[in-house]
Amino acid sequence: MKKVLATILALVMALGLTTAAWADGVVEVETAEQLIAAVANGGEIKLTADVTVDAYVTINKATTLDLGGKTLTSKAGGFDVYADFTLKNGTVNTATWGVWVQSGAKFTLETDAVVNADQNTTLNNAPALIVVGEGTTLDIYGKATAKGDNFAVSGNGSNGMGGVILNVYEGAEITSPEGIALYFPNTATLNISGGTVTGTSGAYIKSGSATISGGSIIANGAQADYEYYGNGANSTGDALIIDKCNYPGGNPTVSITGGTFTSANAKAVGSYVGNGAAEPVTAFVSGGTFSTDVKEYLAEGKILQKNGDTYTAVTNSGITSGTYTAKPTVPDGYKVVENTDGTFTVEKVGGYYYYQPTTDTKADDTKGSPKTFDAGVGIYAVTAVLSVTGMAWTAKKRED
Repeated sequence: MKKVLATILALVMALGLTTAAWADGVVEVETAEQLIAAVANGGEIKLTADVTVDAYVTINKATTLDLGGKTLTSKAGGFDVYADFTLKNGTVNTATWGVWVQSGAKFTLETDAVVNADQNTTLNNAPALIVVGEGTTLDIYGKATAKGDNFAVSGNGSNGMGGVILNVYEGAEITSPEGIALYFPNTATLNISGGTVTGTSGAYIKSGSATISGGSIIANGAQADYEYYGNGANSTGDALIIDKCNYPGGNPTVSITGGTFTSANAKAVGSYVGNGAAEPVTAFVSGGTFSTDVKEYLAEGKILQKNGDTYTAVTNSGITSGTYTAKPTVPDGYKVVENTDGTFTVEKVGGYYYYQPTTDTKADDTKGSPKTFDAGVGIYAVTAVLSVTGMAWTAKKRED
């Protein structure tokens, strides 16, 4: 009996040393072997130590990986994702690409998660996040960074690789210091409602439908002329590049209703045509703030307000203040003054009330009287009458 108990105890101790621990339904792992075994089963997993893997990790079942504030390092790629996958609370460093999402899966990069791809820096096509395939979704709240001239976040322009949904939310940081940060080349839906996208050019839209309602898109690269490139993209130094070029996914459609677009050396927005395409995409800016003039891209009924070195798209109606790149529409009581630099400033007309004098149209050409009572003149007249009558009353009293 003692031998049996000793054997059981030994097995329990061995299992404790070699397998993952379970706590409240969460599998805790501290080695590469434990991580790979846990991921094969899916569910909730948490790192309790820094872990290094030799190859990418495949996600075939719905998985949430809590990095536990630790660092997961891959000597190759990061995660090959075929099922819903959430990454949170820590850092992933990879030698090549970071997370490859496909086959209708959904990947969520939480606010407290970081993916640093291409620590090798000698490879091409090594984005931090790649999303391909019909119905595949990428939700970004956290940080994604690539090195070299790689995209930080990328789609794929080949036939059959489109149909994806890419959402960039408040708190996201997408960065490629030496390349384009976000590359969007296929039939897909891109929504940027917050976050920061920073690269030599911030975002490059080559196909699909893009809606930008918030966030900051920033370019710090050198200014360069647009050149059509059939297998990727070239930076122009513009914060946002729209490339209408007969790509397999079709021509892009764009709507900008908000956000900030800043280029250190080139344009805030550049819309171009290549590969035999016709006119560039226009009339897509109805909101947002820009580091350069974007009047050629304004939607109908919009106008640019100039604030120092920036331009903000606003509705051209009932404007009562500010300086604009075109003549604004103002209500009664305001006027538009053209400045020497070609801009227009809105001012309130002096006095308590402003009206445009009119005259009656009479056959004898006699001028008519203004039809508006002037309060200032009326007050003056009443005061004068009271003054005279007061003086008369005082004089009469003295005589009495």
